[in-house]
Amino acid sequence: MLLAIDVGNTRTKVWNVERGGVKFESTAEIVDDIAVKNLLETAGRSDLKVIGASVVPGVTAVINETFREIGAKEPVWIDGTTPLGLTIKYTTPESLGADRVANVLGAMKIGQPSIVVDFGTATKLEAIDREGVYRGGSILPGVRMGLDSLRTGTAQLPRLDPVWEQSSIGHDTASSIQTGTVIGHAHAVAGLIRDYLELLGPSKIIFTGGDREVFIVNQKVGPFRGLDIQQEPRLTLIGLQVAAVLLGLTS
Repeated sequence: MLLAIDVGNTRTKVWNVERGGVKFESTAEIVDDIAVKNLLETAGRSDLKVIGASVVPGVTAVINETFREIGAKEPVWIDGTTPLGLTIKYTTPESLGADRVANVLGAMKIGQPSIVVDFGTATKLEAIDREGVYRGGSILPGVRMGLDSLRTGTAQLPRLDPVWEQSSIGHDTASSIQTGTVIGHAHAVAGLIRDYLELLGPSKIIFTGGDREVFIVNQKVGPFRGLDIQQEPRLTLIGLQVAAVLLGLTS
């Protein structure tokens, strides 16, 4: 059995990757050894292999230690220095987030050139050119991080979940926050996408990440108008599957 684990800043996602297909197994907050042991008891350990991407070292350490304690083979964690056959034009590949590496691998399986936008805790963009070279990308605070910062950094502004307003002009405090933060975020992302397109030429544009729905359902209005966007909610998983094959963990 092959498990794929994606440890993000907000949550940890676990998939059971079956030969010939993908079965979504569970999404869980894995932050302690009890949760990891429960996961392993469910999955079994005799032939278990694990491929992982993590951006939270503390959670990675808990998972590794628990695997060692119960005699299971530790996960193989990818990062920007893992030998995956990627040409990475990044001056500090050791600092390249594992989730970004997985997203690049997933996007290359879908097609290239391509532009990935991952709407997670942070919003991350990746650029892959026609030759399959990873050119780099951009990182900006995620839309929820922006909303949260207004709440924690001011005395009176409320904490809100992201909502796409029908007009870019807010008519009260809540809608002003939404237009500034949500629609403003969309303008920033769309502007970067268009800059990338000038450099890469016509490209596949792939939206992924937990907050993509806020933007994908509004892709035909405002700043995304005219862009041909597709969504792939399991892009990181696709990339981890590719990595598992490249590293000989599965065929």
